[in-house]
Amino acid sequence: MRRFLRPSAFRIYFLVLIFTSLNSVRAVAGSFSASGSTLTIDLNVASQLVTVEATSTTYTFTLSGGATNTWSGTTSTSVSVSGAVLTVTATGMSTFSTIVITDSQTGNAVTFNTSGSNAYADHITITLDNTPGAVTFNGSSSFSGSNALSVTTSGYINFPSGASLSTVDGNLTLEANMQATSRDFAFSGIMVNNATVQITGTGVLTMRGKGGSTGVASDYLNKGIAVINGGQVIGGTTGTTTI
Repeated sequence: MRRFLRPSAFRIYFLVLIFTSLNSVRAVAGSFSASGSTLTIDLNVASQLVTVEATSTTYTFTLSGGATNTWSGTTSTSVSVSGAVLTVTATGMSTFSTIVITDSQTGNAVTFNTSGSNAYADHITITLDNTPGAVTFNGSSSFSGSNALSVTTSGYINFPSGASLSTVDGNLTLEANMQATSRDFAFSGIMVNNATVQITGTGVLTMRGKGGSTGVASDYLNKGIAVINGGQVIGGTTGTTTI
């Protein structure tokens, strides 16, 4: 004998199905939200990489590496989305003063691609604490005026050959693997390999790192902070430098 759902039961089943589907969408997308002058980005898919770049009129945040690389959030004149790319528009650059990047899944990473002469005109704060991958700086990344960068990660920070990171009067804070229970990996906490980390004005420079002990030890692996092959770390004109 066939059994059919009563109309009321069917409606309940249909609503549960919709709710479950929406939760599934949220679970497989990087999310963003705006509150006043702050834009918050959360990497909530495992092993997801967000690549950050400044142009003359926008910032772009591009997802890759995750099982699904889409964005979930409310777009506006300040933030637009096209596939894996989230763009902070010129309006958003004037609206937001702070951009926050966090992780709620494991293995997430952040890469700053070269922005050339285009500087970030906002504070950027990165906090990765769910067994993340690397925070990497490729090419040139700079912050104008008093805009600051803070990176706190339970993984490591990498400046490969030719990279440069600079602020002017804004503080520059880099902390890697300094949590209560440090991670063990075959890398230094912060590596500056033929690259430059510099404050050019009155900003405060703080670098703190703890290396791993896995793999073969060398002159630069598994150090807290390794500055190698002509790399440079340069403090500001008056601000304190702590390494």
